[in-house]
Amino acid sequence: MSQSEVKTRKQKAKSNSTVMLATETAVNPQTVSINIPRPTVAEIANWRENPLWSANCPGELAAIDPQLPLRQLHKPWQKYLEKRRRPDQLAQLLPRGKHALTWCHSSLARSPLSEWLRQLANQRKIAKYDQAERSLAPLWQWLEEAGGSPAIAPNITIQPLISQAVTAYTAIEFAWSLPRLLGVLDAELWWQCLAALVRLARDAAALPLEADPLAQQLWGAELPLTLGYLLGELGEIQALRPAGRAAVERAFDELLDGAGMPHQRHWAHFRPLVACWTRLVALHQADIACQGESETAGGLALLPDAVVEEYPHVVRELLRTTRRDGSLVLSGDPAVAGSGLSAPHHLQNGHADHALQSAPGSAKQNDRRGERAREDFGFEDLCRAALSLIPDPRELPRQASSSSEGGGAPESPAATPTASNVATPNSTAQRQTSEDEPEVPLPPHWPAVYSEWSQVAILRPTWKKRDPRVAIKFLGTEVHAELACSRDTIWSGVWDFSLEADGELLQPTGEWREVCWVSDADVDYLEIEIPFPGQVKVQRQIALARKDRFLFTADAVIGTEPRHWQYRQKFFLDAGISATRPPETREIMLSGRKPRAVVLPLALSEWQSEKRGGALVEHSGALELMGTGYGGSLFVPAWWHLDCLATPQKQLAVPVTWRQLTVAETRKICPADVAAGYRVQIGQRQWLVYRSLGRVANRTLLGHNLSSDFLIARFSKKGEVASVIEVE
Repeated sequence: MSQSEVKTRKQKAKSNSTVMLATETAVNPQTVSINIPRPTVAEIANWRENPLWSANCPGELAAIDPQLPLRQLHKPWQKYLEKRRRPDQLAQLLPRGKHALTWCHSSLARSPLSEWLRQLANQRKIAKYDQAERSLAPLWQWLEEAGGSPAIAPNITIQPLISQAVTAYTAIEFAWSLPRLLGVLDAELWWQCLAALVRLARDAAALPLEADPLAQQLWGAELPLTLGYLLGELGEIQALRPAGRAAVERAFDELLDGAGMPHQRHWAHFRPLVACWTRLVALHQADIACQGESETAGGLALLPDAVVEEYPHVVRELLRTTRRDGSLVLSGDPAVAGSGLSAPHHLQNGHADHALQSAPGSAKQNDRRGERAREDFGFEDLCRAALSLIPDPRELPRQASSSSEGGGAPESPAATPTASNVATPNSTAQRQTSEDEPEVPLPPHWPAVYSEWSQVAILRPTWKKRDPRVAIKFLGTEVHAELACSRDTIWSGVWDFSLEADGELLQPTGEWREVCWVSDADVDYLEIEIPFPGQVKVQRQIALARKDRFLFTADAVIGTEPRHWQYRQKFFLDAGISATRPPETREIMLSGRKPRAVVLPLALSEWQSEKRGGALVEHSGALELMGTGYGGSLFVPAWWHLDCLATPQKQLAVPVTWRQLTVAETRKICPADVAAGYRVQIGQRQWLVYRSLGRVANRTLLGHNLSSDFLIARFSKKGEVASVIEVE
């Protein structure tokens, strides 16, 4: 599936619900409590709506009379499953798959019914109900909450149970246990358990996807498809397969942008969803291997082709959105992996190893908390399993560049995939509107990505884990952003801001929207804007240089008439980041495990002795940048010198300086609310920054004629200017 196939979908508000383990001692208060009588053979036989055997079941099963009592059917059915050559455990399908159901969701590990299932599978057969009341108590409780057999309790509603994602894991593990429990449970009880699971899978088809995508996928897709894989010879189970396929296809269509990136509303669900889809892809591949590519069970593969084709892109985004410690970017949760993840031997000369190494860090870097998190969530196991399911992980879709010595961008782009609003290397970008969105090809191994539909951007120069990374998501009036260098997350959270005009606090009248996205050999650049009353707007610029290792952030207040502006923005520092300032100048150094960045407030004077409107301060764990001025517009830029690649001898030891420059138009000096220019020097390297705040015109800066709206350029050793990013 092409990355350009991004679909417009109607968005729905996400609802939050409190979940409760269905296997706790107390029965869910939303579920009707009943006393389930001991079933009779006739009652259990009535749960079926389809023939007992599927249309293409093996001849030895088709020869068995489906009208036989369950006790007589049970034994040949058990013998058939015992000799059938079909893996019936996740550990047989996935590397490190023993705890695959706990990947990115640790609730199942604490489930009483889950423990009971494992213990019961090792017990001798329970022959009589009256001798098993105590040992079967967890099962009876679960059946009670599941509504029992439809023939026994036809009026019991089970919607409260299947509306919860947590309880779905127990139901899915129950489904995986059914083949092993054939020789443990009595015939009537085994078929009653199967009937309860089938009814749950049927009712789950009505679950809304948008309200709780994870619950809908577990109940509506994984449960019926797991049953279909394990017990597909039964006609009632085979009938569940189309609904399960449709549920997965719908999720890929509505939750993803067509290229594997989830919408930011479902950010917290992304990893559990990938874990669910990884298990389903494993089932799909095993089902094809067992049935043959030309004839799957019922003539219908477990997963649609579109899902199988997009799954490698989902794995790519899973790796792209992972911090070095294994946690999810733009997430306030503690590290969910923190384990050493090195590339398998057969990947060491390919591309997937770079992406794999960009997930969790070295085992030597883990603390006990990180190890506990790995045991609970199994993110490392999920990554390895996901890569193992891709035919050639080295083509995933080419995660890292081999054509650049530093792992940077290649010299020429490949034909596919495509991305909108992307400038080809060394080209000039133009601000785009929703009606003007050309598609320009990007190399399939490109490290940066922006999804207009998802409203998520990941800016990174390479796939190497030590390089700086910026993640941004925006929705409504909020922007969430994160800057990380090597093992340190420098700041993360809401990128807060406030705007006052003539002493009055202004409130946005609209939402953030993308204005321009550029990703080329020099830079990743994102520009977004939000409107305010009186035709005022704030434009936010983020540029991460691929070779120069700097981050440029700026908020431009664009107005229509002169006013007294006061603007402030906050970057919430990570708990392990400290901020220090030299005694005489205004730059601030940010340090984690080692010095990581120097922040230069370009609109302020370098020297504290020179007073100028605005300030850069660290207060209560946040870096606050303020700007004030009078005029039609206001520009509040910051230059972040990132030193991720510095050796211990060079840790930010180079001198830094910056100056405001004079911008002229027709031999007249432009005021600060019309255009702004700056020169930045880090050691021997120098850059030029220019921003037009009014109409675009032909202006002069340091002897260079400019007609651009925005420019960052570097000076060569010969004094020549080379553009890093230019927006017309």
